[in-house]
Amino acid sequence: MKIKVDTKEKFQVLRPELPELSVIMAEDLTRLVTGAFGTETKNAIIDMSQVKEADEQALVDLATLHQLCQKNKASLVFFAVKPAVKSAMQGLDLIDVFQLTPTESEAWDIVQMDEIERELFDDEQQEADPQ
Repeated sequence: MKIKVDTKEKFQVLRPELPELSVIMAEDLTRLVTGAFGTETKNAIIDMSQVKEADEQALVDLATLHQLCQKNKASLVFFAVKPAVKSAMQGLDLIDVFQLTPTESEAWDIVQMDEIERELFDDEQQEADPQ
């Protein structure tokens, strides 16, 4: 597997190291992200800075992963996406599915804001449904 994993308190940063995002790499990313569901590091940030092109099916698989993360109350954010990869996302009409940021710092901010939003929403849910 050509993906470096850097685990932080609330998320993991996944760094694909190959210039092409293949279906196999998308499967590896999916396995890493879904394996963290139910843990403190359930959120994922994917560093796309080394990826120069992406297989269409790999992008479809990652869009599906993004939706799976949302269902599991986890965040999935991509940063440093190259123009050719963004263009492929647009060509597949998936650009709006992904959360994209230019920098890792902004990706961290999105994950932290999503966590706060989920906590607030859960608190509101508990107040509305006292048992």
